[in-house]
Amino acid sequence: MEFNKSRSGTVTIDEFEAMLGRLEVPAERRYITELFKKLDANKSGTIEFCSFFTHSS
Repeated sequence: MEFNKSRSGTVTIDEFEAMLGRLEVPAERRYITELFKKLDANKSGTIEFCSFFTHSS
């Protein structure tokens, strides 16, 4: 999990933003925050990796 620097199995908003940047997805922070909130199903402030892949498939 290259984007999950803490190896916690979850992704923080900063890790999510870094991942999008690394994938060359241009987006303003406000849009990243909005998308992050939609993917954060349990409102924990992190995205669980399994949740992320469930939403993206």
